[in-house]
Amino acid sequence: MINSTLLRLLVVFVLIHLSHGALKTTYAGSTLDRFNQFITTLTTLLSDGATRAVHSSGGAAGGVVSEGQGYGLLIGGITSASLGSTHTSFNDVVTKTYQIFKGWKKMCMLSLSSASCQATVYSCTDGSTSYPCLPHWKFDDKLVGAAETGNAPDGDEDAILGMIVLVMATESVKSQYTWWNEVAKWTYQSCKQFYTSNTDVKVINGVTHPMLKLGACWGGWDCNNPSYHAPGAYRAFLNYIARYATTFGDNAATVTQYTNNYNNLIATSYAVILADQCDTSGLTTNWYKPNSVNPALVGDTSCSGSGTPSGEYGAEAARGVWRVALDYVWYGDTTNTANYLDPIIKHVASTYSGGSFGSLSTCGLVTAVFSQWTAPSNAFIFGPTLSALLKPLSTVSGQQAILDSAGKLVAGTNINAYYAGAWTAITTFTLNGDLERVGSLVRGGPLPPPVPTPPVAPPPVIIPTPVSGSGQKYTCSYAYEELTWIEINMSVTMASDTKVYIECGSGKQYSCVYNWNKWQCNPSPDQCTGPRNVVVKGSNAGCCDLGRGCSKAVFSQFDQSSSTNTAEEVNAGLVAGIVVASLLLVGLLVFLVYQVKTRYYDFKPLETI
Repeated sequence: MINSTLLRLLVVFVLIHLSHGALKTTYAGSTLDRFNQFITTLTTLLSDGATRAVHSSGGAAGGVVSEGQGYGLLIGGITSASLGSTHTSFNDVVTKTYQIFKGWKKMCMLSLSSASCQATVYSCTDGSTSYPCLPHWKFDDKLVGAAETGNAPDGDEDAILGMIVLVMATESVKSQYTWWNEVAKWTYQSCKQFYTSNTDVKVINGVTHPMLKLGACWGGWDCNNPSYHAPGAYRAFLNYIARYATTFGDNAATVTQYTNNYNNLIATSYAVILADQCDTSGLTTNWYKPNSVNPALVGDTSCSGSGTPSGEYGAEAARGVWRVALDYVWYGDTTNTANYLDPIIKHVASTYSGGSFGSLSTCGLVTAVFSQWTAPSNAFIFGPTLSALLKPLSTVSGQQAILDSAGKLVAGTNINAYYAGAWTAITTFTLNGDLERVGSLVRGGPLPPPVPTPPVAPPPVIIPTPVSGSGQKYTCSYAYEELTWIEINMSVTMASDTKVYIECGSGKQYSCVYNWNKWQCNPSPDQCTGPRNVVVKGSNAGCCDLGRGCSKAVFSQFDQSSSTNTAEEVNAGLVAGIVVASLLLVGLLVFLVYQVKTRYYDFKPLETI
């Protein structure tokens, strides 16, 4: 039996811990479960039994596209790293992710033609043959040949990022995987090729502006896709080059060159997406033509592609939010991440009411928003959009509850179609905290422990007589219900005599317990017939908020007068609580020191490997 004092200490520790990093929600579901669903639904092994293809559909897709294969590598890499090498499923996930890598590598090898538009000096090597590191964007389902030529940077950067994570997740046990050096080298060469082939460099007033292109063969200054810009991924690329340069025969000059290159690309990318961004809602457009005089100035939406409207916040544009959220989660809060994410967070939060999200607004260059953006089939819109909520804002009330609703939204989505399914998996590991944990590994540190699962509330207690409690009585509809659970956040500060219980249509009453920052009740559905109401009694009682975004009750004012613990139980609980709290505080100090080290001191490339 956990004493209420011990429970209080645990809750306080968790709240302190969460306040020092990105927000997260345990309601989003399991990263491993989503990986397995993705593999089963969207991938197949080719005839060799060792190469795996991710199959796409819809829009400009169909067959195997680099975007989908890149999603597979990203999902597999993050899942592998989040499990850790001692997990029973680690080897299975790693093996399947390597199979996806083999599919990617085969696509690169099938792109060996002038149509790749890539410089050969930094090409990937297999034996004595060099190949483009960036594959054509579309192939048939059996990976026999290219259906369309030219690469696509969005697929490239997701694939390379997934490869980086896979390499670092397996480095400590690389002796178990004969392919480790192959993947590590291919990834290293790909990080260099990406910058060389996917940017169009201009020097304006003495400042170098590498503009991300739409592929090695087209786009850049004449037409751009704001959602392709991935500053967090580029930081991972430059750090990977710094980490493995000497391993693969490069020197400090190469590290300096690519560090400068990618820092310039990050600066230009932020200039572009902030110039395209709507000031009030924070949304951006599907397609965009940058200002050729200064990328920080507003351009226009005179170009488009992929069959999506240029001025819409839609299937292309939404992904950009996740790419910046990744930069925040892995590399910390900067002026750029704040300028980009903060208006999105405020706008999304302003639409939230009664447990659901409302319509997003147009402004600036954004002339339309994707219809029904929170529908289960539109995870490619709501998933990346809601990832902005990971960044806590003191001006947004009830942000954790809003994020919990976002987690429940993605948890209720099935993986049964390519684009939405991929984003369901990505959003799951983004919102549940695994993405942040893996960032520690990518920055060269250890993998932090998994996010704890919230404690389960005790079974319901049937109260044969009305609950006592002085003061005024308020009866409210329940805040929200998940299966048989009812969870209530109070909209007012609780007084010492506050009592909360469920009143059934039959007159029976079920008391609620304060647990994990909210009142929790579990009335038996066969015994507690409707209408069911939440009853709040006390001198300073008030109705619970009817939405999920209600404010948290003050834990210190929770009434313990109804406790039936004996003195011995209380004393034992206090001792146990003090011991546990001491251990947790020591762990917190170690965590904070580590966070400072890994989050703020790894920006400088390693001088030695």
